[in-house]
Amino acid sequence: MGVGHSDAVLIAAIARGDDAAFAGFVDLHGAWMLSVARRFTPDEAGAEDAVQEALLHLIDRSSRLIVGDSIRPWLYPVVRHRAQNQARASRRGQAAALPDAVLVLPTTVERDDEIRRAVASLGEPLRETLILRVVDGLSVAQTATALRIPEGTVKSRLAAALGALRENPRLRDQL
Repeated sequence: MGVGHSDAVLIAAIARGDDAAFAGFVDLHGAWMLSVARRFTPDEAGAEDAVQEALLHLIDRSSRLIVGDSIRPWLYPVVRHRAQNQARASRRGQAAALPDAVLVLPTTVERDDEIRRAVASLGEPLRETLILRVVDGLSVAQTATALRIPEGTVKSRLAAALGALRENPRLRDQL
């Protein structure tokens, strides 16, 4: 059991202790989870630890989870919270505080640096909403669930974020 099965089927199998289902779940969602964790913690080890903690939380809760079409709206705040905890622990463990985690977006060309800087300059609510919708591909409803906000707020935040990005003359033609 693994990739090709619905999230609900995988979660039910994980709840029964099916190791193959867990491996399939990690194959299906592991890279995305790591991508989310990297947004909130400044180092790779912290991001990996956050994903591991989130997976343990998933296993612990699997028998009580009711999964719709996607587990990601439930999983996003779990991974985010674990990564933020890792970032705080990392800052406490160092003499000088680390800067806030830098937004990491996939890039393929140099002009993407301008987009990354512009997105990073958005306030956290706008930035987080934009990334969930555009980068992670969550629906408006899934984004609302992940952020625990109304769908209308998702739409208004997305509109505000895109409007702010369009104000940058170097980005106007790219968005």
